[in-house]
Amino acid sequence: MEQKKRVKKLIESRGGNQAEFARQCGMTPNELHGILNEAKKAVNHRLLLGIAQLGYSTNWVLTGEGDMEFINITKKDLEYLKTQIQVLENLIKK
Repeated sequence: MEQKKRVKKLIESRGGNQAEFARQCGMTPNELHGILNEAKKAVNHRLLLGIAQLGYSTNWVLTGEGDMEFINITKKDLEYLKTQIQVLENLIKK
């Protein structure tokens, strides 16, 4: 299963309201719609941070490994994730 399909599955597990999910992740519904439905757009760090803030596994979204289910996460964990996502994005751009 690809990343976008995993995000859609996560949205479905939260009731299926894509617009509400976008707002909860700090995005506009149009931004999330673009990520999920446009081939050229990828799951980005803003969406991953929102998913982490909602308490879900970004590792599951990115790799499909582990569980999607709710996890306990601290601010320190979020800062670490943010740093790691930025490092990965920089590697991808090279």
